[in-house]
Amino acid sequence: MAHELIEEKKWWDNIAHSEENDIDDEYLNRRLRWREIERHLDGVNTILDIGAGTGAFSIPLAKKGYKVTHIDLSSKMIDYAKEKAKDIHDIEFIEASGHKLNFLNDKSFDLVLNLDGAISFSGNKANEVISETCRLASKKVILSVSNKACMIPTWIKYSLKASNKLLPAVHEMIKNGYWHKDQFPENEIIYKNTCNIISFKSFTIE
Repeated sequence: MAHELIEEKKWWDNIAHSEENDIDDEYLNRRLRWREIERHLDGVNTILDIGAGTGAFSIPLAKKGYKVTHIDLSSKMIDYAKEKAKDIHDIEFIEASGHKLNFLNDKSFDLVLNLDGAISFSGNKANEVISETCRLASKKVILSVSNKACMIPTWIKYSLKASNKLLPAVHEMIKNGYWHKDQFPENEIIYKNTCNIISFKSFTIE
């Protein structure tokens, strides 16, 4: 496993215990995602959830009778999910990165979910993750990503908190919606003092 992927895995492992805590607007986001999922379940039998975390969506869907494959990079996330799903039979857990799922065949699932984290936190691999998501769906895809309009003020806050000025990372987020902890020397200040995020990509609606 590449060094950066190992770092990403450790980051997700470290936050696994708080993955389903509804902070800020997360409660609303989850409800909106559920509304969209429920609108697209007709004709669906098999579901792949990429970046499924601790099972916020995969486990309830398996309980409803769908055959679910739960994929996450974090073994800790999967451990939490397995504990919650110990009495459920129609769910399979796989530890893997969302950008490289070549062990799964094209169009293997009726519905593929990829809800924010596995895409946005993959940074410069985001397009690969989206491509894999679409490749694996035979009928429907539901994905969500972080919006640049939200992330710009977040990175401004991070920059001001870390250094009391706007660092190059802010301009990069405005221009390209991209963050990597090693992209600029000053990013180390933000990384250590605020976000601890290795890589990130936000998007605009086009």
